[in-house]
Amino acid sequence: MIAFHKTNDLIASAKSDIQEARIILSDPAKFGQLSFKKFLSIIAEHEDLALAILSDTGMQNVLDGLALSIIGNKHESIARKILENPYLKGKLYAPDLVALGNKYECIALELLEDPYFLELFRENKLRGEHIGLLGQYSKLVALKILNNPEFIRNMDGSHIAQLGLCDLEIANLIFTDEKLLSKLDIDDLSMIGKAHESIAINILSNPKLASFLEGENLCRLGRYHENIADAILKSEQVRALGNNIGLARLALNNVNIAMKILHSPFWSQFLDGVALSIMGESHAEIAEIIFADNALKSKLDHHQIVALSKHSLATAEKIIGDTELLSKLNSSDLKVLGQNHASIAAYILSKSELWTRLQANDIGYLGLKDINLARKIFENDELRSKIGVHSIAVLCAQFMEITQFALKNNDILNNLAPEYQFLLRRRLASVEGAAQLIEHEVALSSSITTLCFSFDAMSTTKKNPDSTPSSSEMDPKPSAKSKFEYH
Repeated sequence: MIAFHKTNDLIASAKSDIQEARIILSDPAKFGQLSFKKFLSIIAEHEDLALAILSDTGMQNVLDGLALSIIGNKHESIARKILENPYLKGKLYAPDLVALGNKYECIALELLEDPYFLELFRENKLRGEHIGLLGQYSKLVALKILNNPEFIRNMDGSHIAQLGLCDLEIANLIFTDEKLLSKLDIDDLSMIGKAHESIAINILSNPKLASFLEGENLCRLGRYHENIADAILKSEQVRALGNNIGLARLALNNVNIAMKILHSPFWSQFLDGVALSIMGESHAEIAEIIFADNALKSKLDHHQIVALSKHSLATAEKIIGDTELLSKLNSSDLKVLGQNHASIAAYILSKSELWTRLQANDIGYLGLKDINLARKIFENDELRSKIGVHSIAVLCAQFMEITQFALKNNDILNNLAPEYQFLLRRRLASVEGAAQLIEHEVALSSSITTLCFSFDAMSTTKKNPDSTPSSSEMDPKPSAKSKFEYH
């Protein structure tokens, strides 16, 4: 678990300090612990670094649309540099354009009139769902979309509902416009209701609409609004939840509701193993109560007990410590325990009677929390020989070091589809190219600093031949305020 926290500290440090970012992003031992996306997200935090990467012709050739959308999501000036460069802009697919537009309202508004954006839309490469996503965070963008008949014609109810998430005024506009409302079904309306309590109340108080509420769409209204969940539990509408699972799903987002249901003599009698595991999986406090109560715990099978450990390390440790229960766990159970808790994954990988139960595509999940765990998997000849393609992909997505390792070892590489190999090579080229560029700048900055120090020392000696440089002068450090300059 320690290494995992160190990786988080590494990322936080690199995002807050450009000098730290330069050091980490140019050191393979450090950036190997990062995923492709986390590596790029550090660059994105620092405008000077992002500008340097985008200004390099070699980097322009290897960066794909996903990379560009990540690099451009922290500074509007960088996003604009991407969008104003025809070559870079041409690499952006619909999700990439939406990602940039979601970060900057002014860019989203411009995209809605942009010829390239509209061409993608008319060629059906950018669809109604993307338009809905683009407008879900901004009232102005949502209004502009709603006032465009061409967009609305190509959007279904769920896409229009997305527009109502950002602002109550937009939600009310959709709710009161007959043409727009006619496109929405009860699921779409409940999506808007989850974002705005007043809309949820309107739906529940409208007999015609309320009659359609059942199961998940009713749960959705109560899940996000505690007052509404309380009202549902006290009314006849509770029957529309469907079954005991409906009760559990009503409490997914709110531990207070979960506690009320669990501690209610009336409602708790309806909770079976499935419902209890759903509630415990969502809330660590609930998981620990269930695990400690033999009457409740007896309702769960061993798979459902394992589900309780998702957010509760204490519960996971109790499961691992229960010899009888541990003997019943299969590959899927061990995966659930290990993927959520690094210390549990380390324990499983240290016990052959446990790791030999792992199936090919579950193995990789035990390495997700810590680069040392991922290394341990590939150092174990038996695990390495049986690891599945999905497991390899999971670890490559999490750590650049594993991507490098996979591309250098034919026994692993030969299991991967050519298209996926190409993707990994492109991503590795992006990371290594950026690292080399940053390393060059660090070296150049260091050389300039040393040269300046030497010049200053010579000048001081000439002025005072008997003077001795101080210890700080003999150990020059780059100024924390120095700027990254790309040449």
